[in-house]
Amino acid sequence: MDMPGDSAGSDSLIELGVYTLAALGADRSGTELAAALASKQDGLRAAKRGRDASDEGAIAAGALAVAAEVDLEGVLRRIDSRALEAVNKKRGLEPYATLLPGNLTQALAPMGRAQAAEASRIANLLAPSTGARLAGVTDELAGFAPELRARVAAFVTRIEGLEAAEVAAVAAYGAELTARRVWREQYRKTHALLTALYPSDLRKVESFFKAAKKAKKATASSPSAPSAGGAAG
Repeated sequence: MDMPGDSAGSDSLIELGVYTLAALGADRSGTELAAALASKQDGLRAAKRGRDASDEGAIAAGALAVAAEVDLEGVLRRIDSRALEAVNKKRGLEPYATLLPGNLTQALAPMGRAQAAEASRIANLLAPSTGARLAGVTDELAGFAPELRARVAAFVTRIEGLEAAEVAAVAAYGAELTARRVWREQYRKTHALLTALYPSDLRKVESFFKAAKKAKKATASSPSAPSAGGAAG
């Protein structure tokens, strides 16, 4: 038997399991062995489906987070445009100098929660919860604050969703690795039990297990000609 190594993926293990289960199903003596391996095969399939679903969930959550960040940046761009008009494009004047000290480029540079924090800083300058607004902020500029805060809240929610999805994906991968280990243990045990069942017939024992693929050797006269041979034992 060619025992799959620790690096073998779930698809490879499942393929080997399909072969062995079919062979055991054709042999009356293999009924109980088939049931034990089938249980581990089902567990591996379920773990792989769980990991695939978690990976897709993380990808989708990432897309939603990016979309929310783009929406947030859109509001910052409009604030930058209106603030520039308010100071006649003189960035050193208030309120532009304090709102966007590093111009729009710096305001958009942060990523993730840092971007949310920067946007919240600007919203608090435009329309603070308590106290007076930043000097020079017009009513029009202050009017951006509610929308900006709403975009920040939506973005943070998407970030939290992405973080949760990534944690779930890591857990699902760990569960799949455990299922692979359990499957390999049962696969190895199946071989040992079959060897005990047919101690004098190694050919039959090996017939229950899919042989590893071997590279074909091309002949000198026909490099691409396939080699002759029957089914793997």
